[in-house]
Amino acid sequence: MLDPSNDLIQTSYGISEGGEVSSMQTALDFGAPHFRCLGIRGTNCFFRPADRPEVIELTAKELGGRAMLRLAPLHWWESNFAGRSKEGGVNWHAAVNACMQSCIRRGHFNPEFVTGRGVYIEPSNLKVVAHLGDRLIVDGEQFGLSDFKTVRTIIETDPTDLPFLPPLAAGEASRVAALCEKLDWASPEMGRLFAGWIVIAPVCGALPWRPHIWIEGPYESGKSFALNEVAGRLLRGVSLRFGGSVTEAGIRQELRDDTLPVLFDEAEAKDDRAAQRLDAILELARSAAQKDGAAIVKGGAGGKATRWRVRSCFAFASIDVAIKQSADESRIVRLKLRGPDGGEKQHDRAARFAELRTDLAGLTSAHFGPRLFFRTLKNLHTILGNAESFSAAIAGATRSGRLGDVLGPLVAGWYSLRSDARVLPADAVRLLSEWKWLGTAISKNATTRDHDAALAHLMQSQVTLDHGVRRTVAELIAAVCAGTTSGKGKAEMDPVAEQADATLRRHGIRLDLQEDGRSLLLCRNAGAIKALFHGTQWTASPVDTISQNPRAAVTPNPVRFGHGIKQRAVKIDLVAEGYGDD
Repeated sequence: MLDPSNDLIQTSYGISEGGEVSSMQTALDFGAPHFRCLGIRGTNCFFRPADRPEVIELTAKELGGRAMLRLAPLHWWESNFAGRSKEGGVNWHAAVNACMQSCIRRGHFNPEFVTGRGVYIEPSNLKVVAHLGDRLIVDGEQFGLSDFKTVRTIIETDPTDLPFLPPLAAGEASRVAALCEKLDWASPEMGRLFAGWIVIAPVCGALPWRPHIWIEGPYESGKSFALNEVAGRLLRGVSLRFGGSVTEAGIRQELRDDTLPVLFDEAEAKDDRAAQRLDAILELARSAAQKDGAAIVKGGAGGKATRWRVRSCFAFASIDVAIKQSADESRIVRLKLRGPDGGEKQHDRAARFAELRTDLAGLTSAHFGPRLFFRTLKNLHTILGNAESFSAAIAGATRSGRLGDVLGPLVAGWYSLRSDARVLPADAVRLLSEWKWLGTAISKNATTRDHDAALAHLMQSQVTLDHGVRRTVAELIAAVCAGTTSGKGKAEMDPVAEQADATLRRHGIRLDLQEDGRSLLLCRNAGAIKALFHGTQWTASPVDTISQNPRAAVTPNPVRFGHGIKQRAVKIDLVAEGYGDD
């Protein structure tokens, strides 16, 4: 206890009367056994309680009094920072100063280093670290949470139900791939990609890019069985499962500082509320796919921002796929199951499904789930290297880096179930040409570019003619082309073509018909065109998106659209874009 009669008052932590920490060692020890100072960020101090798996952030205003009782009980503060009054109490000024000085000695606190459950690679020595809630697995050896030296702030969380077992051998791991391929997929490559996702999903925190999958299929096609029974049981203890009513905030808050895969069944957009909820979850998955996971920062009371950085692989399952944004389409691999009407007799289908259940029970009873996880940890550097090789080969063949980023890790995960070998870039190019199934996967997952998708949306949009009749833009263009003939120095239109042309011009759209081709002219700032894109991802500037087409050009001079509209336009060659023969 502090003795107020001394001029220089020392506690067991080496703290003076003013609450100054006298050495670096005491700064590191200050707060034991109740809490530990983590550092300072701006004017806020960060602490880790010894009895709770969390990081407490206190602003300068919150330091002192009741807020500090979150760190240690009152008697601890009274024992180490006794007040000078007859009533005793706590010298809160000295206590606050001691906390702040200890945090300052700790240095800048980086919330990105707060680490919960999941797998990561230690940057200083490239060791593979698996945080299992109450222990660490480092390069195949078990450690306590405080026994491994790391720059990260390791927090204790709920322990994973994962026994420490020897990893699967390659011959055993191939049984996982065989099980996944037995599901009634619409085409064979989907089973391999599903198996690859199961391999890489639990190590999502160590992946430079995190691909997602969406299992789709009609009623009783086995979607929930694939997601919850096959993936769920093989990933038990190292994944989180959610149902259709969960919100984006619920997933984010459940993950907290964990980097675990997310299994989301019944991802149906049944009504407007469900669609909005699902859109928010897809936005979260979109940010999680990126290399470092885009930071999600939300303002809070007292000047404290709440930060999340989600680095999870997502797996969705539903009858209908509610993907609207091209950014989501390029990040999510769609895997389709056939339904009961897929041509297979009911008796044969039931027998095959029973065989699947028996195979799965055999794998789970032999602890294939945790053993597969430890195999992936053992081979993680090889898998990451192979993913890079496959990604580069796919990107080179398709000229799409995004497609390579998404499919490369899945192929590497599947390959690791067959072999422990490293795949060099030249080998990946050769395998890409040999594996016909991979070519099928590439063609099915190639996404439409934004400018092409926006132009297709415009062509399919309906507009209203003078008499209330609605026609698509493509139909009006066809009417203008069909009803226009070349006269003496001037094109002549029949009445139908004239009405179609006038309607298009009112919407900021005009045709340029020449003997050697047909071009579409789009007014860059036409409000009528923007109205046609309302509610889409291109709402803000649809014509600018279409102008990203390498074959598009901006007219050098303003174009007259009629009714006082005269502006520079974006010119699209309809023949080159495949609209010239309609």
